Amino acid sequence: MSYRTALAYLAKQTATVELSNRSGGRAAVCPLWNGQVMTSCCDGFDSESFGFINVAEIDKRTPEKTICNFGGEDIWTITPVAAAYEIENDSSSEVVLTAAVNASDANGKAVRFQLKRTVSLLDSIDINAAFGSYFSSGTAAAAGMTNTAAIAERLNESNVLSVGFVTHNAVRSNDEAVVSSRMRGMFNAAGHTAVIVPVIHDEDEESDKFPYRLDFLGASPHQRIRHLSDKLLFAADGEGRCQLSLRRNNAAAVVGSIEFRSGTLTLWTFQNNSREPVAGGQSPALESFLRFTNYGKRDTGIAGTMKCYEVNSFSSPQDLYPDEELVYRQYTLHISAENGVLNEIMQSVFAVTYQQVYDKMNL
Repeated sequence: MSYRTALAYLAKQTATVELSNRSGGRAAVCPLWNGQVMTSCCDGFDSESFGFINVAEIDKRTPEKTICNFGGEDIWTITPVAAAYEIENDSSSEVVLTAAVNASDANGKAVRFQLKRTVSLLDSIDINAAFGSYFSSGTAAAAGMTNTAAIAERLNESNVLSVGFVTHNAVRSNDEAVVSSRMRGMFNAAGHTAVIVPVIHDEDEESDKFPYRLDFLGASPHQRIRHLSDKLLFAADGEGRCQLSLRRNNAAAVVGSIEFRSGTLTLWTFQNNSREPVAGGQSPALESFLRFTNYGKRDTGIAGTMKCYEVNSFSSPQDLYPDEELVYRQYTLHISAENGVLNEIMQSVFAVTYQQVYDKMNL
């Protein structure tokens, strides 16, 4: 689906705010649908639409159903709470959304939450600044990066197309509350997509063992997971439901995916200002974790006919004191370029080559 087609469909369904930058990057935001970034592109209206739009769910929605799986690249929920946001202000590259909702916190207590969500589309220079500064803030070694300057250099070349955006998500309450956050992105799946997760082992763990959990429905996910040095590779081909989970501190700061058919590398990173988990929060069930899910056209039940994959970042339940603000950020960057350029960026970010991932996934 082209971005033009996706935008036209969304505009018929709900109010849609479009952001754009100088280099052809565009993103569609739907304030009434939880302020979600539904999709984006990096080369104008007729280029590929990256976000998965769940047309089947959207077409059958009802007014009383407040939480719907509409799809989208950047979906933020707390506790969970769904909200219809109002636009506080907007420009061509940024929109600020606010909402006030009555909901139950993670302990079932009735609370009124004040939510603020800022979506900023970055131009190529801003992308370098945003990702470059974050990569160099002590996370580069954990992510296995060897040459962060290569990203900035390559993104400024005329034959490299990119679009990046950051969402700044803040929650306040007038009363004490316990909140947990979920950042979720859903993307169109193709038969040649691999998710890349650099793994960080605990001190007492053996380096050749990977601390993850794999769940699936139906037939066993044959060759769905591969190991490449200290990286987990996960096939995101939209051909059957399979789910990979691991604790947040077992994954490097930056995770990504490579879509070999279109030559698109996607990077994500997550930040929050949360403190230690609340009492009892040290149990594995409450720890922050990442989850990657592949859906397929043969799925039944909740997955319906979805053909996509998703990236989730869950936070531990956190104490929220009166008038305190908790902030969650997600950075998303799509890069479309020739194989040689993607290879250099992959080596800089993940310390693996384009060909190594391709061969390991047997694509």
